[in-house]
Amino acid sequence: FVNEDIAARLTAIADASRVSLTLVLLAAYQLSLARWSGQDEILSAAYTADRVKPQFQNTVGFLVTNMPVCSRIDRKLTFRTFLHDVARGFYDGYAHCELSCELYEAICSPSKLFCGTVFNFVPLQKNFFASELHSIPSFNGTLVAPEASRPAIYREIYLGLTQFPNGILGKVFYNADRFTSEGMEVFIRHFREVIQAISVDPDVTVRDLRD
Repeated sequence: FVNEDIAARLTAIADASRVSLTLVLLAAYQLSLARWSGQDEILSAAYTADRVKPQFQNTVGFLVTNMPVCSRIDRKLTFRTFLHDVARGFYDGYAHCELSCELYEAICSPSKLFCGTVFNFVPLQKNFFASELHSIPSFNGTLVAPEASRPAIYREIYLGLTQFPNGILGKVFYNADRFTSEGMEVFIRHFREVIQAISVDPDVTVRDLRD
């Protein structure tokens, strides 16, 4: 999905902006949804660590929470500025991390949202070895998962990205009753185009990424 060279450029953008690679990819995801849906407000759920709560400090296990992240798209901004806005929204979202997207929408009253999406990124672990993985497999479309194998917090669209030493691989699960495979292919193409554009020029305008 994303080769080693583009992944390195995205990491450099994250470092220069003093944010994580997760936030760079989340910002690109939000812009791709905005372009695909034609809306200027996007609400997604993002996985984040849940061990910050005092009662979980000494708990053994994989603790994550499903945090709502709302983005308002201003076409005059550059991607780098939009990234900072997403970062602020992400960290502000910790105040609402115990709310579902439905409750967040009801309480905070954002207007005309494209909701029902989940974003997850698994960064490269320093002790991860994948010597047998010589290349990232080609991403040949979307995945329609049977109900039993969908992620537990699966909503309308789930985008999962995993970082490997030689790139980033992605999977998309979606509600086939609401979206067509052709429509999801368009979304994936938009996401790839946004990723490619920002890796070349992080100061590209949101208008150029949307239009």
